[in-house]
This record gives sequence, C-alpha cells and structure tokens, in this order.
Amino acid sequence: MYGCSGCGIFLGHVERAVGTDKYGNDSEKMSALFPDVEPLKVDDYYYENEYENGTGTHVIGIIKDKETHEPISYKFSEEYYSEEEVGDFRRDDVPTKTIKNLRRCQWPVERTIDLHGLTRTEATIKLARFMAKSTEEKCRCLMIIHGRGRQGQSPLRSIVRRGLKMNTHSVLAFCSAPPKLGGSGATLVLLKKYNHCR
Repeated sequence: MYGCSGCGIFLGHVERAVGTDKYGNDSEKMSALFPDVEPLKVDDYYYENEYENGTGTHVIGIIKDKETHEPISYKFSEEYYSEEEVGDFRRDDVPTKTIKNLRRCQWPVERTIDLHGLTRTEATIKLARFMAKSTEEKCRCLMIIHGRGRQGQSPLRSIVRRGLKMNTHSVLAFCSAPPKLGGSGATLVLLKKYNHCR
C-alpha cells in the first residue's frame, strides 16, 4: 500500500505505466518507481464491534503476543453501571499494597488518554484502541481521564472501570489518581508485563 497526493489521477497513470506481471504482482515495479516512498505500516491489532442481546456496543481491541501468537484482547461495553460497582480494584493474586503504590506513582505514567467530551460509544472504541496500543508498546502504567461528572457521578468513569474489570487477564489493578493528577477524575491502571509484544 502506498500513500500519495492526487491519487485519483496520479495512480491511474502509474497503473498504466507500470502494469502488472502475469501473477498480478506489481509491488517491486512500484518500489522501483518510488524509492523514497515507504510502504504503509500494518498494525498487528484490530478492532471490531459486538452486539450482545441487543444492548450496548461491545468493542474488542486485539493484539497478538509475538512469541506465542496468542491474541491478547480487550473488551469494553458502553453500558452504564452504578458507581457502587466501580471502586478501586486489584486482582486476587496482586499484593494489597499495590493500590497504595500505584496511587503514589511508584510506576511512572507512560501513556494517557483523555475521554472528555466523547459519547459512550466513542469513549468505548477509543479506550479499546488505547489499551491494545499500550500493550503493544509494553506499557505498565496508564492514566485514563474521564472526569468527575455531575455530583460525583460520571458515566464515563463507570464505563472505564467496569471495562477494566472485564479485562483482568491484562489489568492487574486500578485506582483513582492522586490529587495532583486529577483525583477521582482520572484512573491509574497497572498492566501485566508482556515481554513479547511488538
């Protein structure tokens, strides 16, 4: 795949000038004509929508482990849940002090996403992409900014935290950010360490 300007006319001329071999393969000839043009990078992760029982959009972000070739997937739902369900969290096999250390920024924040102003569907899609990309880049600590909402009730915060609980295969713990990083308007996330992602 190649990117260029004016492709509506320009690529038509290229196709006629270059042609294809008997197998329909013209990639080498294209490369010879444009030595300074690099092929577009193809990501190893993709996204898709699911619909379960007709309620809400469920988005999956998937990336493959480079060593095992097994998919590492993230699934999020745009459905709203009450704030009682979305407190700080750690997996059962994670030490109790992890939440305190996470809030104290023992792990530096490596990637941040701001979901302000997005609809539930937009936030869900963007979050799945963010999590897959963060895993690809071997990040450990993330910050998700969702806002506090009215009277402390934030639908986006609920979507984020409920979604993180759906992905404990990779999410070890999460908690509210310290005041200097936004307090309850943001969530810090600690991810499992993957050594073999791209």
